[in-house]
Amino acid sequence: MVGKARKVIGIDADEEAIGRLRREAERLDLPHLTVWVGKAEDTVPLTNGADLVFFGICFHDFEDPSCVLQNARSMLKYTGILIDLDWKDDPITTASLRRRYSRSMVK
Repeated sequence: MVGKARKVIGIDADEEAIGRLRREAERLDLPHLTVWVGKAEDTVPLTNGADLVFFGICFHDFEDPSCVLQNARSMLKYTGILIDLDWKDDPITTASLRRRYSRSMVK
């Protein structure tokens, strides 16, 4: 899916998870993969350069989701795509997601 000229950046606050990913990337010879230990609220590895920012089953756990969205926006190219694949079995008891995370909050 990612050509050799492309780069993949992984970020996770869990140092053990990043360690496992690093070892697996080395085993599979994936030199285009760079991984960072850090919180999404505090980590912006590039600006205006990402074709895609992907959140996989983690968005509901962020301490400051609005900050995470702003960081994702700053990482994306103008034509970039943001994908959030997320779910949680617990019912949402706060304001609707549409109201909490409107487009104007991440511009």
